[in-house]
Amino acid sequence: MKNSIIGQFIKYEVYNKCIIGVAMIYSRKLKPDRDFTGLLPAFFSLLFSGSVAAVFGPEEAIRVLGAIVFIYSIFGFIAVYRTKNTGYTFSAFYMLSMSLYLFALHVDENSRKVLIQTPLSKLFLVTTISLLIILLVMLFLRKLKWRGREILELAAVNVNEGPDTYTDRPRPIANLELTRDEVENFAEFLKRNLVAMPYYEQERILFVPVRMGQEYFYLFNNNVKYWNKTWVAFDFDGKVSAHISKKDYLEYRKNLEFDPLCKSFGILFIEFFEYMKKDEASRIIDKLNEVKIGFFS
Repeated sequence: MKNSIIGQFIKYEVYNKCIIGVAMIYSRKLKPDRDFTGLLPAFFSLLFSGSVAAVFGPEEAIRVLGAIVFIYSIFGFIAVYRTKNTGYTFSAFYMLSMSLYLFALHVDENSRKVLIQTPLSKLFLVTTISLLIILLVMLFLRKLKWRGREILELAAVNVNEGPDTYTDRPRPIANLELTRDEVENFAEFLKRNLVAMPYYEQERILFVPVRMGQEYFYLFNNNVKYWNKTWVAFDFDGKVSAHISKKDYLEYRKNLEFDPLCKSFGILFIEFFEYMKKDEASRIIDKLNEVKIGFFS
């Protein structure tokens, strides 16, 4: 068996020359992701509880860490409310269980073990580990991943390099036959699967793709100036328009032809919408998974 690269496809062949599979491969057009925002909560928690341990002792540090994780669980439930995402639900209960475990631990500074399990802490330890295993599986399956980076890569697949012709003006893409219910169902799906965050206006819904590391801004901020971001808008009368922010445009390694990029970005969402109308929404996730971007990027 051998592989041969044909354009942007890779063709798998066997010795009798029969093609047994064709898969899309993508060259990266975005700059490498060096955003570590997602690690900041864990870093802050350990730093703060470590400081408390150094000043006040281990019992106070354990209780403070439990309080911090409990606060994180509240934010987790806010994320569940905003997205209805299953992964966020497990994540919120995981943090709640961990905080209760830390509160239920008995701390004896005079004991060799210091941290002594109680019947209640043992129960929360089991639930915490169980939820952690579920979360790791969901992470592997990309159920906890925001897909903004995949969308920007897919939008640029067939767009050539060109002079910087960027403009902040939204571009009309197409006129579709659609209903308001179809657009609202589409919005619910994209939100629940972390593909894009929808923003509802009287006559349309705007879809803002969110990259990993940016999600906190969108989840916990009620005053997002989304019209300055990268978005695709579906009007309830069928008009589709697209806008790419300067910041996202500069995320590409090289200048790309801007009009084709905008059009490709809008058509990508129209393709997703058509999948949804045909009850083939799973193909949206399949297409995003084909890009094979890392779990945290």
